[in-house]
Amino acid sequence: MEDYNILLENWLKRTQYSQTGHYIASEKLLRMHYFIGIPLITLSTFVGTGLFYSLLENSSSSLKILLTIASLLTTILASLQTFLRLSEKSEKHRSKAVVYGALKREIEQKKVDCPEKEIHNFIEDIRKRWDLVAQDSPITPHKIRKDIKKIIRDDI
Repeated sequence: MEDYNILLENWLKRTQYSQTGHYIASEKLLRMHYFIGIPLITLSTFVGTGLFYSLLENSSSSLKILLTIASLLTTILASLQTFLRLSEKSEKHRSKAVVYGALKREIEQKKVDCPEKEIHNFIEDIRKRWDLVAQDSPITPHKIRKDIKKIIRDDI
């Protein structure tokens, strides 16, 4: 039974590591999404309203140049947002963090309340489910994994 407890303790740390890493990745991607999206909305609003103003005969050439630049920036930001799919990636990381959190809580519960005769089956079940989650989990960036090791080490 002692070997099972060591294994479960190790798995608790690893699920916490995975859960935290996916939450941090999700938050960073969502911030990047807003970092691109808010200027995109602002610029497209400016371009849209500015175009009507520029149609007037007395509109300045500097306004037209400014609108052209803003229009180019809007196109670039919209293309980046579409290509990078930041909100989609953020949601995928968040959903995996939730699954790792559920695995972690299940392991915590079984450490407290699991008859010795059931522990082997429980470990097999958790391992199989963990393998399935890991198969389609997005990769957590290296810097986040490195930071998580320090955070978890400091918490222990």
